[in-house]
Amino acid sequence: MSAHTEIELKLRASAAALEQVLQLDWLQALCEGPPLCQRYFSIYYDTPELSLRQQGIALRVRQVGTQWMQTIKSRGQEQDGLSVRQEWECPITEHHLDFSALEDGTLKTFLQSESTLNRIKPRFVTEFERQTQRLRCADGTLLELALDRGEVRAGGRSTPIMEIELELLQGDTQPITHIGRCLQDALAVVPESCSKAERGYRLLLDTPP
Repeated sequence: MSAHTEIELKLRASAAALEQVLQLDWLQALCEGPPLCQRYFSIYYDTPELSLRQQGIALRVRQVGTQWMQTIKSRGQEQDGLSVRQEWECPITEHHLDFSALEDGTLKTFLQSESTLNRIKPRFVTEFERQTQRLRCADGTLLELALDRGEVRAGGRSTPIMEIELELLQGDTQPITHIGRCLQDALAVVPESCSKAERGYRLLLDTPP
């Protein structure tokens, strides 16, 4: 399980903005192929004292259809909704955690230590519908546009998910920030610095957003 650098821009959106975004003429001109709609259910794990969060690690397993995928993310760097972080992904059987193929020795040792591994439990979940559309920019950069609608649930509480994500698949980061600014000019959207995982932790701890 080798690391992948995830580069994405997240925007908090209104319900109206999520309906309008793919109707923008200039955005339609960038669309490559048809959109895809899928439902995502994710379980986030941590120890009782939230030691993964303290280490800047988010651990989840996500179900898409019949497939389960385990994802580990580092805290990384974030500015104005644009984040750059390390990500490790691998398919798993249902929601059974598996760190055996993790190539980062320090991270693997931490997650497989007795004080961590035997105490990791589900802490909160997210469930949302995602509509994705690939965008091909003039310079050849390939992006994935994702429109998410759903909720985060933790501790008997919930908060809505309504956001737009732009993820770099191939090419340069400049088109991400440019498209992000254009979306902010055209729609009711603002940069979102709080990840789905962090919103789950805030619900779990009952702390203000």
